[in-house]
Amino acid sequence: MERGEHNKEGGQRVTGTSSLNKAARGEGRKGLRNRMDRGRIKTRMTAAGKAINKGEKEEALQAAQEAVKCLDKMVNKGVFHRNKGARLKSRLLHKLNSKV
Repeated sequence: MERGEHNKEGGQRVTGTSSLNKAARGEGRKGLRNRMDRGRIKTRMTAAGKAINKGEKEEALQAAQEAVKCLDKMVNKGVFHRNKGARLKSRLLHKLNSKV
């Protein structure tokens, strides 16, 4: 097993030095935060898609604005690459403009 990798059971990382242990703990915290943020944006994108499919213009517009705002935050935090954020926004807004 390489230094800094997870063991098979998903437990603590096996590292060679204390600085690597500290870095591994930080990566774990950041990874958890990123997973939570990805779930948050997925929820907002789903809500926006459902509102668009219903055809309710005001609700769909508000949900899409909330999703775009959240996407921008995720890109700025580094959770998503800027191109992925732009692609997701483009798809959402295209769907919004074509349905409503």
